[in-house]
Formats: sequence, structure tokens, C-alpha cells
Amino acid sequence: MDAEDVQLRAESEGSDDGNNSVPVELYQGTDHLDDGSNNEVAITDEGDDGVDDDGVDIDGDSEYENANENNGDDMEDIIVNQHKVAMVQEVLSASGLLDYLIKSMDRNSNDVKTLIMRVSSFICWVNAAAQQQNRSSAVTLSSHNVLDYFIEVIIDHYDLLYKYCIHLQEDKIFKASTIKNYLSDISVCAKWMLLYYSKNKVHNGSKISIGDGELFMQEIKNISRVQHKRDKKNRSKKNMAECIADRRQPQRGLSQLQQAVCSELPWARSLKANHALIDKQIYNKFRQLLYASLWIGNN
Repeated sequence: MDAEDVQLRAESEGSDDGNNSVPVELYQGTDHLDDGSNNEVAITDEGDDGVDDDGVDIDGDSEYENANENNGDDMEDIIVNQHKVAMVQEVLSASGLLDYLIKSMDRNSNDVKTLIMRVSSFICWVNAAAQQQNRSSAVTLSSHNVLDYFIEVIIDHYDLLYKYCIHLQEDKIFKASTIKNYLSDISVCAKWMLLYYSKNKVHNGSKISIGDGELFMQEIKNISRVQHKRDKKNRSKKNMAECIADRRQPQRGLSQLQQAVCSELPWARSLKANHALIDKQIYNKFRQLLYASLWIGNN
């Protein structure tokens, strides 16, 4: 940049309002690219931000992360009977879970219905997968045994959880954020099952307690961390395309921005140091040109 460009910077020193994005007006006329919740409750999975409960960053591979590299090749296509999904939804709704979340936890009724739908789909998929693998847990689901079956899955068959998430990611093509929402809903329901439905019930000769679901809950946390990293990675990949689409970055990169800045320099040099002649529109345009010139000088 020449001396006049440096002077252009200096004369506008102190006008920064903290917004240093590349100015949109410099290339508004150019073509650009085109592109596509759950409330917290008392019984809820811990928020996952990539750290454990002690604040320690956890970047180690989980069972899910390693299995996902194989794309779930050990599992053939799982066919889920939608009539069974509807049946499980009815059973869960009538079990007291729906009333508990809506009345005691003050959750939105539509959110609770979505939660029950997701958990029902999970239960039916896991049952179909267990039947495919000829597991002893591969019972025929009915309105009489579905809740006890879910308890058995939580305690003894948590390993099917990561395979279900691979199914959501590879077959359903769900985003990482959607899979995390599924996991959160499954966690909420599993905790309710252990705390309330299973009260005074026995499994394998022992009274069921919240601790019996520890491995299931830990697997949910492990998978959520992997999905959290996947979500961040996908967002970073989309960042430049989104900036171009939002006209916060020029489509053809630095060369286009340089041309736009150079075309505006004669206008900037023609400005007189008379505050009475500088209105807000001129001020903003000059400031954007300044930011663009600074950005070019550093890249």
C-alpha cells in the first residue's frame, strides 16, 4: 500500500466499533453462491461442550468414534416396523413419562411428544438389531413387555447405542446436532425409567438402581462428544461458503477485494477534512474501505 493509503488509515483512526468484517458494500454487485430444541429439564443429560465433569478436555477416541470408521459394516439394513413404533409411543405416553415431563418438569407438550417418538424409534431399532444378531434380548415387542425390554437395553445392551447413532448418521444422514438431540432425549427417558418406572423392580436378582445405567449414560456422553467435534468440523467447512453467500467475503477471494478497494481509493482521496460535509453514509463507507484496506494489507 502507498503513502496515501497509509494516510487514509490514520485519518480514520479510532472509528472502530468492533465490527471488522470485510465490508459488504465493496462487492455487493458481484455474484454470490447459493446454499439448506430441546428445553432443559431436571432429568436431563449433562450439557456437552467437549470437556468432562471436572473441566478436563477429552479428545480420546471413543468406542463409537472407532466403530464409525468402519461405517457399521457388521450391521445389515435394519427394518423397523412403524406399527411397533406407534405402539411403543402409546405405551411410553401412558406410562407416566408424558405427564411427568409436562406437568412436573413444565416441558412443552410438542417437545415431549417428539422425545417419545425418538425414544420409541430407538427401542424398535435396537430390538430389530438384536433380532438380527440373534441376541437373547431379541424378544417380540408388545405393550406388556416394552418397558421392561427398554430397562434391559439400558443395563445390558448399551453397545447397540453407538450402532444406532451410526445408523442415524450414515443411513438417515442426520446432522450432528440432530443426533445429539436424539441422545439427549434418550438420556432423559432412560433416567426416568431407572428412577421411577424401575423403582422396587429387580433385574438379574438385584434391585434396580440409577447406577445400573452408568455404562449406558457414559456411552451417550462419549458419542455426544464425537458428534460435538463433528458439528464443529462441519461448521468450519461451511464457514467460507456461508460468508460468501452472506456477502461477508468476496466470491473470488482476495483479488476481487483488492480490485474493489482500488476502485474506491479515488473517492476516498477526494474527501475533504471538513466534518460538516461528512454525513453518516459517507462515514460508514469510508470506515468499511479502511477495514478492507487493513485486511488486504495483512493477507
